[in-house]
Amino acid sequence: ALVSQVLKFAICLLIIFIIELAVGIAAAVFKGDFETALRNTLESSMKNYNNNGSAKNSWDTLHTKLKCCGIDKSEDWKSVPLAVPSSCCKDKSKAPVCEYYEKGCLLTLQAKVKDHATVLIGVGIGIAFVQVLGIALSCLLAASIKSERVKN
Repeated sequence: ALVSQVLKFAICLLIIFIIELAVGIAAAVFKGDFETALRNTLESSMKNYNNNGSAKNSWDTLHTKLKCCGIDKSEDWKSVPLAVPSSCCKDKSKAPVCEYYEKGCLLTLQAKVKDHATVLIGVGIGIAFVQVLGIALSCLLAASIKSERVKN
């Protein structure tokens, strides 16, 4: 009974490991879709800047925290058509006539996500290593218990 429980534990670890591996592969495969989805979300929220308080707050926070403006550049706001928000100003006290942040928010956001993804990948690899070790040790324990029972 104990051997079968240890083997069931090893099988559960193996199933979890396979699921994690599948999610990791899917994330790598659909990485390109992330940029498109992010761009579409930014474009949609940009159009709602004046109509939706949360869209306005999100953009203003994005501009201020990441020191960026628009999706690719500050001129993106003209295509909406809206005036460039004061949150794009490098010096807010000079708004609305000011120098805007030059870089767009899409590349800045992608860089932030990439930085965090690297950490997540490292943690994932560490967890996977522990799981593989757990599977191996569970199988060794099951074999050891089985051989002890045969001796006795």
